[in-house]
Amino acid sequence: MGAAWLFPLNPGGEESGLNDAGIEMFRATPGALARETLQNSLDAFTAYPVKVTFELLEVPADDLPGRESMKETIAACRKYMLAPTKGDPDKQEQAGKKFFDNATKLLDQPSVPVLRIRDENTTGLEGGPHDEDSAWYRLIRKKGTTSMHGNKGGTFGVGQRAPFAFSGLRTILYSTRTADRATFIGKSILSTHADAKTKKRQNVGYFGIDRGEDGVFPIEGPVHIPAFARRDAVGTDLYITGFEREGWEREVLWSSLRNFVAAIHEGMLEVSIVRKAGGLLVIRKENLREALTDELKMALAEAKSQTAKDKVDAELGSTLQYLNALEVPANGKPFTRDIEGLGEAKLFVWVNPDASSRVMFARKPRILVNDRTHRTILKGHASVFLCENEHGNKVLAKMEDATHRKWAPDLGYPGSDAILRRVNLFVRDSLESLADDEVPPEHDIEDLGRYLPEEDAPTRSGATGASMPTNASTSDETTRRGQPDGTITVVSPPARPARPKNPVQPAPSSAGAGQGGAAQVPGGPEEGPTIPPNPGNGDGTKDKEGRQEKDGPGRPEGPRRGGERGGDSHDGPRLHESDVRFRSYYNAADAGTRLILVSSEAGTVDLRIFGIGESGRYPLVLEAAHDVGTSGGLAVSGPSVLGVTLEAGKRRELLLKVHGEQKLAISVEVLPHG
Repeated sequence: MGAAWLFPLNPGGEESGLNDAGIEMFRATPGALARETLQNSLDAFTAYPVKVTFELLEVPADDLPGRESMKETIAACRKYMLAPTKGDPDKQEQAGKKFFDNATKLLDQPSVPVLRIRDENTTGLEGGPHDEDSAWYRLIRKKGTTSMHGNKGGTFGVGQRAPFAFSGLRTILYSTRTADRATFIGKSILSTHADAKTKKRQNVGYFGIDRGEDGVFPIEGPVHIPAFARRDAVGTDLYITGFEREGWEREVLWSSLRNFVAAIHEGMLEVSIVRKAGGLLVIRKENLREALTDELKMALAEAKSQTAKDKVDAELGSTLQYLNALEVPANGKPFTRDIEGLGEAKLFVWVNPDASSRVMFARKPRILVNDRTHRTILKGHASVFLCENEHGNKVLAKMEDATHRKWAPDLGYPGSDAILRRVNLFVRDSLESLADDEVPPEHDIEDLGRYLPEEDAPTRSGATGASMPTNASTSDETTRRGQPDGTITVVSPPARPARPKNPVQPAPSSAGAGQGGAAQVPGGPEEGPTIPPNPGNGDGTKDKEGRQEKDGPGRPEGPRRGGERGGDSHDGPRLHESDVRFRSYYNAADAGTRLILVSSEAGTVDLRIFGIGESGRYPLVLEAAHDVGTSGGLAVSGPSVLGVTLEAGKRRELLLKVHGEQKLAISVEVLPHG
């Protein structure tokens, strides 16, 4: 009996439409295609580096297995799903009309675009139709079980759905070669439909050899496998049929760099992309820094807005800093700790005053789970947390959500909350051990509230929520623990080395890294993510009104009033932090932070915005800033709002949109503009 498409009968069973939860989840997840397929290949390694190649093919339509049968099935699905809609356009759209029409069009073309994902130095899909615990059976026949190569990287078993999210035919072909045989099978996830005899068929079907009650078996032997899908070496090929993803080369590159920077750096993975324009791009350990730097530089140059630049910095910029941490960690080696419930874990830390203060959390196969800002008294670092021991990896896998993008205490693993607290404690202790020996004291400006009215009229935007902050925390307002509401924190930073021209690059050697210093390497993108240094604060004396003086390095000397304070190239008066008072609160209606400013003097300043945690403050990344009264936009750069003009005694209210966490307490630094 020849090979054919077979969708099993569905006598009275549950019916299915096109909306598959797993497929839709990955369709909406950036970088999911490369992330899931690369993880599966790494799980099946036989030797390092595992090599994975992405290549877009044009397969002649006549060579596509079971093309005519597939056309008939799609037509049957379309008829069955659209019949109940009775021509209603909205209902037809929900039933999948657009998909069915496009799939039909694809199969009528002379050739069909197919993305091939080929791996090497892997086991291939071992097992078969009779081995229910094998990699082959897990991938082809099972749904909702652990990863196809066992509980190494995957956990929920939904990753097998990722390739289907990118197929215009919802059909994947698998060609695999193990040490003892070569097999080929197709799998399609469509909808319930009726065949020519009006018998209902299930939504999942297979292309292979029909063995009756035993189901569909794979095609075996190279001679019987379609010519375009034959393999010469052990490993697995995935063919995503009807692949029409715009910008896929860039998407695969970003996902590979961001999610697997630690694996590529370790020599565990090589990723190749066959470019449509010609040429082969190979990302390996030896050229990882060059590839990441080039892509960062190009992406920043192409970014059309500050928000877009901030996104590039948050993704590729932070990834380059994580690579710095892996290559030149502080003290020349990672911190290690035996964490109760996990076992040994490592933390690589790169110290630099301009670093993003973010931590990457990863486990086997050195895949990024998530990364986030870590609040600590160490100002400026990039860190990589790794747990690779077998026990710890299994525990963290059970604490992961279905998309492998966070460890959560609410997924049912006993003691997960305590384990995560210990992980965070390890990270915090390690970072704080690298902090400067002398941390300057914080000062609260006296009589702060006298420049702000006790009661405010509603804002002109008409937004709901607290119009002014109080001393209580609510869902709409945030306050800092231990700091009187509305104070400006004046921090005298310790002396720092001059800012390196290219702060995201480490030195070729680890000289100086042992002291937690910022190492450098010539070259690389000058557009990399940077944060301006803190201004100097002088001797901290007070004026006759008891306010903190701020004359010193980076501040003008001279009289304290009006235009007489102007200095060097700046026109008009120069404002000091002691001149400016603020209050802030989160406004739910705006989904942002309202910042209310009143200055005792007129002038134009830059505002540097910090989030405040229990153990210190950290620079935020601003996505946008607007004047509430005029709705006019203000320039932002990293944590700074630029060119804010203040009039003496008049209130100005800004709306800040922050990248990441929104409900947080903030502090403000005032710097001369220009």
